[in-house]
Amino acid sequence: MDPEKRPRWRFCTFNVFEGLDSWKEERVSRFGSWIVSQNLDVVGLNEANGFTDEKMHSLCTSCNLPFWHLHHTRTGFHLGIMSRHPIEVIDTTMLSDQLWHGLLHARVDILGSPSHVLVTHLTPHEASKRRAEACAIVDYSKQYVQEPLLLMGDLNSLSRADRDVHCHEQLRIGVISQTPKLAKKFCDSCGAIEYEPIDIFYRGGFVDNAIQNKHIDNPMMSTSVPTPANRDHAHVGGRLDYILANSCLASSSSGDDVVIVTVKDADTDFISDHYPVVLDMQPFFGDGSCLSK
Repeated sequence: MDPEKRPRWRFCTFNVFEGLDSWKEERVSRFGSWIVSQNLDVVGLNEANGFTDEKMHSLCTSCNLPFWHLHHTRTGFHLGIMSRHPIEVIDTTMLSDQLWHGLLHARVDILGSPSHVLVTHLTPHEASKRRAEACAIVDYSKQYVQEPLLLMGDLNSLSRADRDVHCHEQLRIGVISQTPKLAKKFCDSCGAIEYEPIDIFYRGGFVDNAIQNKHIDNPMMSTSVPTPANRDHAHVGGRLDYILANSCLASSSSGDDVVIVTVKDADTDFISDHYPVVLDMQPFFGDGSCLSK
């Protein structure tokens, strides 16, 4: 297909701050307006606390994203997906039982190109549990190795790739190590920053487009927490929200065809205590198969 005629796909992950802070009118309104302004194909939601099917339907209709699913979790920190294109929800009951906030899996038919979207929210507690969660997700995703797949959400973990630009060692000494709760969340048993949860995804074949796109080179624009709306002391500053592509999808686009941004503006300063991450890409294949580029 002529590169100029290939459609662009736009994905977003957004932790919406405990259900848009329990469905406050101004947060809901500004979230909806912001989503519309971004011309997104798929939005993955974390912390859809208190969302009901009725609220989700109303929100998605107003955002022109008519296909949706709300995944209720045992923690109350629900997961959601909003889509411009038809979706098929895949049952993840067995996997979700291994994960603190579960996992939502939807197969999205984007203009005849089916792709898998996994939405998750890893545990905010100790890193050892996030290691186990990451391993479970990598194992689950292996069955789709020949199909395009994205993993998105608040992974509650720092990436080794951000270590220098986000000054992790300074952060560890000055902030994290001073609070037992933060040390338990972000450090290993020796007191060093625990990078293993994200490393497990990297070793498992997931590609971090923020690295490929050099987005992380801008420390002010690549951190996803905190925002001015923050009330969570565990948001120490850094990148906790990710959109990772499996190798099949990552190999379908050249570097110039992929743009990833953490969107920081007046609306996202207010809507949540996390900034949204948006991935814009232009894959080569047309039928959802990574073998037919």
